[in-house]
Amino acid sequence: MAPHTGDKEVVGRDDELRVFRHAVERARSGEPSVLLVSGDPGIGKTTLLAEAARASGVELFAGRCVHIGGDAIPLAPLVDLIRHVQRGHGGRAMPALGGLVDAISTRPGAAGNVFSLVLQVLADLTAESPAIVAFDDLHWGDPSTWDLFEHLARNLVDEHLVLVGAFRTGEVARDLGLRRRVAELSRLSGVDRIALEGLDRNAVARHAATVLGIPAPPSLVDELLRRGEGNPFFTEELATAHLSGEVIPPLLADLLTADVEALEPASRHVLAALAAIGRDAEPDLVARVVDLDEPTLEAALRATIDAQLVVVDAATDFYRFRHPLIGEVAYAAALPTERRRLHRSIAAAMQAEPRFALMSSDAAGERALHLDRAGDEGAAFRALFDAADAVALVAPAVSLAYLERMLELWDANAGPEHAALLIPRLWQAADLANAAGRNDRAVELARRAIAESEAGRACAVVGSAPIGPGWAQERLARFLWSAGDMEQSAVAYAAAASLLDADIDAGASAAAAYAGLAQAELMFCRFDTAHHWASRALDLAAADDAASAAAALRVLGVIDVLGGEPERGLERSAAAVRPDIAPHQWALSNAMFAMILFEAGDTEDALRVALDGAAVSQRAGFETSFGTFHTGVAARSLVRLGRWDEADALLIAASSINSTPIGAIQLDAAATQLAARRGASEAAAIADRLRAHPHDPFSAAIVTVALLDHHLATRRWNEAIALATKALNAPANGRRLSAAFTLAFVTASVEQALDQIARQELVDVPTLAGALEERLRAARSDPASTMAAADADLLLAAAMTTRLKGPDADAFAAAARAAEYVGDAWQAALARLHQADAAAAAGDAAQAVDTLRAAHATASRLGATPLLDDIAALARRTRITLEAPPLQTLPQQQVVHLGLTSREAEVLALVAAGRTNREIGTELFVSEKTASVHVSNILRKLGVRSRVEAAAIAQRVGAT
Repeated sequence: MAPHTGDKEVVGRDDELRVFRHAVERARSGEPSVLLVSGDPGIGKTTLLAEAARASGVELFAGRCVHIGGDAIPLAPLVDLIRHVQRGHGGRAMPALGGLVDAISTRPGAAGNVFSLVLQVLADLTAESPAIVAFDDLHWGDPSTWDLFEHLARNLVDEHLVLVGAFRTGEVARDLGLRRRVAELSRLSGVDRIALEGLDRNAVARHAATVLGIPAPPSLVDELLRRGEGNPFFTEELATAHLSGEVIPPLLADLLTADVEALEPASRHVLAALAAIGRDAEPDLVARVVDLDEPTLEAALRATIDAQLVVVDAATDFYRFRHPLIGEVAYAAALPTERRRLHRSIAAAMQAEPRFALMSSDAAGERALHLDRAGDEGAAFRALFDAADAVALVAPAVSLAYLERMLELWDANAGPEHAALLIPRLWQAADLANAAGRNDRAVELARRAIAESEAGRACAVVGSAPIGPGWAQERLARFLWSAGDMEQSAVAYAAAASLLDADIDAGASAAAAYAGLAQAELMFCRFDTAHHWASRALDLAAADDAASAAAALRVLGVIDVLGGEPERGLERSAAAVRPDIAPHQWALSNAMFAMILFEAGDTEDALRVALDGAAVSQRAGFETSFGTFHTGVAARSLVRLGRWDEADALLIAASSINSTPIGAIQLDAAATQLAARRGASEAAAIADRLRAHPHDPFSAAIVTVALLDHHLATRRWNEAIALATKALNAPANGRRLSAAFTLAFVTASVEQALDQIARQELVDVPTLAGALEERLRAARSDPASTMAAADADLLLAAAMTTRLKGPDADAFAAAARAAEYVGDAWQAALARLHQADAAAAAGDAAQAVDTLRAAHATASRLGATPLLDDIAALARRTRITLEAPPLQTLPQQQVVHLGLTSREAEVLALVAAGRTNREIGTELFVSEKTASVHVSNILRKLGVRSRVEAAAIAQRVGAT
């Protein structure tokens, strides 16, 4: 067995490496382990062994079973072991080794003696330090090799050893004897199984990046995942082929072609048929397509299965290739005439029996694809009309692909009856391209549609209403905006508004144009104009024009919320999320609803709506646009709720997606805020990335809030003041998130003044305090200040000003309660820190201790390093011990006296220990909502307003 050192980066195997690491730790203490590692060829079994040894700091002795000419070499791994021990370890293990060599050479049949000597050699090898001993490619092992492995597995007692058997899943599954051996080994004490599966998308992206030397584009990652199914070897070969411009990697092509060509002609024809079908195929469809009698077909299929090229799905009985690349090779090996004949047969079968289609909704599309590949472009063109419409609501991205192919075939195949259909199809494709994030293509299609209209080729309609020039200009403007061409977008929007005002447009299409203009004005933060256009759209929208009504409602809902009418606004926003509108329109309405819920302070609901929207958007093919927008809102919600690890996981998962700007802003706003509050080293780089995104005035507010968080966390008071001042000086009608800007302005101003005072610099405190009070009054005059999130920000801002005038613990307590109400764990902890500081300054030691410990518990759970540093500094100044006494049970007589139930007594003890509702729920095995109800009941029964006051009572009566 040769010693191995791995030089390949291993990705996506954290769980498996953890199993190895624990096994090695046990081996160090004399508790040997046995690991059975299984997986497909190329899945990374050998690489995993090398990385496990390297990561654990132990030596790896790996011997391979060898298969030559159909025969296995007996005890091949043992030969490797002897050779390696003789080369480098003979001085340490020679006594047992000499006996082993002698036993093999003079008494080859004495297996028991040989096996015992092998065990002794391994014991000697690992006497001073643990090691991993691996039998690799065990599926090729002869019976004596398996007997040796079993003997070792059954007789390990206290050796410092991890014994590993690695084998291919398919090879063992086909051999009844090997299946029995593995099953019996798996039942032994100390034996663990590791079944290696394909890498997930993030791991494929990382693996590809190591091959390419740069991050792989998201589209390439998708292709690698689809074609390689996460197999590391296949992924590496495909990525290398991408660099050289090859479709199929030569090495894989050679290996797979050899397997295909080794089959009989009938089996190769079956492979060609499966490749032409292009997905899992039911037996009846294969029989219809392949011109073979039943016995011959079954024999041919059996040969492909025995060759491990085809597998049968146990749940459906459908046939599929073991790996997609096998299908690619089989398709390429077929003659062009054979491929066309197969596609014609498949299309005919689906025409005769629609049940053969993969999905009933896409039956026309699948048939059109096969007609196209059969060379019958005319029939394919006609089928694509039905195909595009059939999946428009369930799979918009697929519908777009059908429309694109239809447009490619249009000139050569369209007849007079199609003339009036071109312009509506162009607009349909443009809308779908925009929804999918392909904004440049949407602009191209829109301009072509406008040119066709101006040339008078046909009268275009939307539903039953003519498409007017105002409607067309609004759509073009929207697509230009999405593509980042703000200048040309403004020109097109102005043209649309002019045409609509002049009543050039009439009828139902005007409602859609008005709604589009309203959305644009909203993004410009021109709320009065947006309200005007949205109201006109809602008035004009016909009873059957759900899309225009929804578009108007989502704009009016946002304006209502920002205008101080959150109930009506949220009701309208929810009404805009209608099931009877197109998927991309639903996704936009849902995205706006999630965002406005977040800004209103309904954080849990915002998270739920955003996660639902992300899932729907991904299924619809809008992952790069609406999908990332929803994910970003969800991540921002999780950051506020203090569920930072979950937010981090969402952001990591989305990092490999090539997001459009609207989604990237949401994602990077969450990432900037999270990094700032954690004090992460990469915070500045993330903030720079956020700053670089092109953004409209509406999105600028989100960018500004995140950057303010970054400036405050890094104590860059001047930058924070300047940025907040710029945001607060926006026109009153176009201002949003002014409460957050005010909080940042006040906080930075106070901190800067206190720093100057500490340096004994002159500060005009009364004038500064007066200016800050004026800022607060202006913020309170904003109708949006009544929202819970805004109220929490302004309460904290007001409390911050008291640090210039005198300690006011009550002000910070109120701010903490408001932050807790909207679920903002970090802001509540910040308020508690300053409450503790104020209480200590006022001589209220008990309140200072309780609140500082509560802040410390939250900040520790979050991993908020800068906040923890401030808490530790205050603890040193005030000589407060941050660790609370052990949790104790409330005396029963006090439970009765306070009127609490036994469960409420448990909850009160946890509240006193600084637990959040989420932590209380976890500890007591109840939901967070149930925990919240218990806390509310406790506060009511105790006659107090805050958790801190409840904790103080608990302390006095003996809960802590």
